[in-house]
Amino acid sequence: MNNRFPLLFRATLFVLLPLLCVASYFYSQLSQSVPDYGTVYSIENEEVKANIAFSSDGVPHVQGQNIKDLFFAIGYTHAMERLWQLEVSRRIADGTLSQVMGEAALPLDSVMRAYGLLQAAENTKSALDKETIASLVAYAEGINYWLKNNNKLLPPEFLVAGVEPELWKPVDSIAIIKLFALSLSGNMDDELNRLAKKKLFPNVPMEVFYPYDLVETPEEVTQLSLNNSYSHTPKLATQFELLQQKGNIGGRYVGSNAWVVSGKHTDSGKPILANDPHLGISLPSYWYAAEMSSASEHLKGMTLVGLPYVVLGKNQHIAWGATNMMADQQDLFIETVSAENPRQYLLDDEWLDFSFRKELFDVKSIYPQWMSKKARPTTAVYRRTQAGAVLLEQTSQADFLLSLRWVALENNDTSLDAFYKLQFSRNWQEFRSALAMLKAPSLNFVYADNEGNIGFQASGAIPIRGNGDGTSPQLGSRSENHWQGYLEFDLLPSQYNPEQGFIVSANDKPESEIADKMSHEWASDYRKNRISEILTQHVENNRKMSFRDMQQMQRDVIDKSVFPLLDLMRKVEVKEPAQQKAIDILKQWQGEFSKDSVGATIYKAWFEQLKSNVLTANLLQTSDQVREQGALTRLISVVTAEQLVKFMTQYSDCNNSTVPCLLHFQNSLSQSLRMLRKLSSSDDMNEWEWGSLHRSRYDHITFSDVKLLEELMSRERWAEGSENSINVSNSRLDRTEGFFKDYGAGFRQIMSPGSNQKHDFGIVSGQSGNVFSPLYDNYLATEANRARK
Repeated sequence: MNNRFPLLFRATLFVLLPLLCVASYFYSQLSQSVPDYGTVYSIENEEVKANIAFSSDGVPHVQGQNIKDLFFAIGYTHAMERLWQLEVSRRIADGTLSQVMGEAALPLDSVMRAYGLLQAAENTKSALDKETIASLVAYAEGINYWLKNNNKLLPPEFLVAGVEPELWKPVDSIAIIKLFALSLSGNMDDELNRLAKKKLFPNVPMEVFYPYDLVETPEEVTQLSLNNSYSHTPKLATQFELLQQKGNIGGRYVGSNAWVVSGKHTDSGKPILANDPHLGISLPSYWYAAEMSSASEHLKGMTLVGLPYVVLGKNQHIAWGATNMMADQQDLFIETVSAENPRQYLLDDEWLDFSFRKELFDVKSIYPQWMSKKARPTTAVYRRTQAGAVLLEQTSQADFLLSLRWVALENNDTSLDAFYKLQFSRNWQEFRSALAMLKAPSLNFVYADNEGNIGFQASGAIPIRGNGDGTSPQLGSRSENHWQGYLEFDLLPSQYNPEQGFIVSANDKPESEIADKMSHEWASDYRKNRISEILTQHVENNRKMSFRDMQQMQRDVIDKSVFPLLDLMRKVEVKEPAQQKAIDILKQWQGEFSKDSVGATIYKAWFEQLKSNVLTANLLQTSDQVREQGALTRLISVVTAEQLVKFMTQYSDCNNSTVPCLLHFQNSLSQSLRMLRKLSSSDDMNEWEWGSLHRSRYDHITFSDVKLLEELMSRERWAEGSENSINVSNSRLDRTEGFFKDYGAGFRQIMSPGSNQKHDFGIVSGQSGNVFSPLYDNYLATEANRARK
């Protein structure tokens, strides 16, 4: 070789081999940061004695003498497996991510400082029970014990960022639950979207786009909001997008499925409870599976990284799961600023001083210290009114500002008391007593116990509004517009042993007299109806349900929300053979978004193109609306197929044919087929399978934007499902790359109550947060996305 190819030989000898040796060395060194999963870790000091042993798929089995041992040990385990996630989550919550990630993280930090989660967490401490505080102290001590005694390398992200982890404090855990609540709260975003709708389509009733807004907001309130807060919409919308893209916080498809079946309908005679929460997917996941046991307690299920508790799972007496209630816990207020003294705002004809808070930003330079001077810290001033935090600080004098009142920022937030008490609940009464302490996030819980009982309980603080229903910003200058307290817990929806023998919760509107006081942003009924349909079939046919039946249900990809639009698509007359073939495929398609479905791909591409064409065409009729493109884009992103059909048939300018907007249907079909040919690099429609053009994107929580590190730390795989199938999957369209899923089930869990009863659970991505661990993406490697215990 060295004689025939001398250049190749020299390149191999002097370039490739040294590079391989260096890479191999660094890999072997960094791999030492991974725990030894075959070792039993023993923790013993003056106050704690515990052991941690890992199962084959990385689930820690923590054993201790008492509950303090367990909380200490799970803190130790989180540090061992999710240290970078702990560091990043804490910094996102308190707005200090730019200290380790540089100037690129400064906009996110600025938004989080405006919310003031850390200050709210500090103010919350005095409201929590001493037992809850003690559990947070034990958890923090466990994390810090690992930091002080770890003899391994830190996870590779610390090496890349060039930082050291800081010690964990109990208040950090309080901030984490508020950060989690922020992920499940999108009401202020919806208030702004409603303003955009009113501005863009003033003659279209709100219920077309927001089907639960059955009463139109009074015109004077609408005009007040438009005149004084619509100008804030683009900037606040940018903030919300920043939270989603850079913080993996919130989003349109945040939700969950949960159902519980009475033992009289199961093959074991025991209740079966199934749960799969839907959040933004990332590596690592929000969740960490764990089992903890002491002489008196046995807890098993999903912990939330940053908290010591099994948030969703079971103890030896009961099992519980939860879904997002979709409650409206956020309100925007229009604050009137004094023209003479901008340090004051108006309340009931009196000028009051803003509460000011000066914040320091110590931003890390992207260059090594020897290459540049240390960057000077920057400062920013944030304001509060009696209503809440001012969200946007103006660079010039403004007559109006928007402030936010949100349950999670209230001083009496006892939500962590609720999660603490859940660990020890033994029956329905104690379960409800614990949930009465929950403020934010608002959640719907399903329940089962050893005695065979099943139940449902809505939980969270629901504001009583002086005026308005929470769908539009209100004037903050009038105290009668402010919150007047909260609904009593006993008024919230609740069920116990219903006659039908099962309970379903899927972010839908509950059958309750107070539902309209709780929210106007419920998910559609399609997921709930599909789950209920399958369960009812089993009950009516006297087919006892098993864990396997529940697993199949969680992977169900039928979406019946497609049929109103699909029925119109099937009637479209076309001339080109390719277009007719596409319609023929849709005539056979029955709404299944399975991996190999071609109909799903054609339907979704056509719908996205049609929606854009129809709404844009109706908007651009008047010249002054051309400038509203950004607001239109945001509105288009949230319009569903059902809403589009209603708009086309009743309110568009093209509803005068058998198929409304026929020309748009035809043009959109042509455009969508052209796009699919390009995306698939094929004219053969048989190659346009949903799984090949719809991909799950599991971005690393901080380094997905760094090309070299993205290849190492992020993952991508095919995806099934849709927004309204039980197996939830959004499908964000990138016209150059295809459809992407970035929201879906974070874990799937199926269980019967009792320590010795069956329990299947698995995180959809992986257990470990260390990219060099075999457990970093271990569940992605299995098609079922689950692990059996």
